[in-house]
Amino acid sequence: MRSTVIVFQFRVLWVLELGEVVIHDLRGAMLTHLLAQPLGFFQRQRVGTVGVKDVAFVGTVQLGSMIGAALIMLFYDAQLFFVLCGLLPLLAAIIRHFRGRMLEAYRASQESFSFG
Repeated sequence: MRSTVIVFQFRVLWVLELGEVVIHDLRGAMLTHLLAQPLGFFQRQRVGTVGVKDVAFVGTVQLGSMIGAALIMLFYDAQLFFVLCGLLPLLAAIIRHFRGRMLEAYRASQESFSFG
């Protein structure tokens, strides 16, 4: 029993590490591609556009990983999957609450740095 728990922990850590390696490699490939672009490409882009696209792309990859993990959980333990699905509204409410507070704090900190 104890060995199963230890092996499971190492599998979880390995999967997390693998996911981080994939994200690192994707960002490296995107940076290499961006650095190969001519100067005109950067002059045509609005400030922050390239960074937003990078974050959106990585977020899409992470969403795909979460969906894959959910399908695996559904296959192996449907009861646990449905219990966790029942907790999603509570989790969404907590995220919405703290997201609003974090946005307010961020805006306040940005205003304190502004010259106006």
